[in-house]
Amino acid sequence: MDIEKYIINYSLKQNNYKEMQFTGHSLGAAISDLSTTYYANKYPDMKIINTQIACPTVGDSNYIE
Repeated sequence: MDIEKYIINYSLKQNNYKEMQFTGHSLGAAISDLSTTYYANKYPDMKIINTQIACPTVGDSNYIE
């Protein structure tokens, strides 16, 4: 099973697919930022929460759009 399917299946079991939270520090914060953007675009009805500490700049002007 790939990680995305695992995360979605876990979310379905834990809170009926209503919200997902990502968190991280430094490199982990950058990964949580990318993950938040990915899941927010892929699952617009799901509440996505992102908490990050000391996140480096992620992406370029295209990423912001």
